[in-house]
Amino acid sequence: ELANPVFASADAKEGMRAFKEKRPAKFTGQ
Repeated sequence: ELANPVFASADAKEGMRAFKEKRPAKFTGQ
């Protein structure tokens, strides 16, 4: 379910960005 809020969260976006950039993710808990 792509409408799930988890996938729209700041942490999810940061996780994907960090993965693409091959760096550790900086999670904010948002």
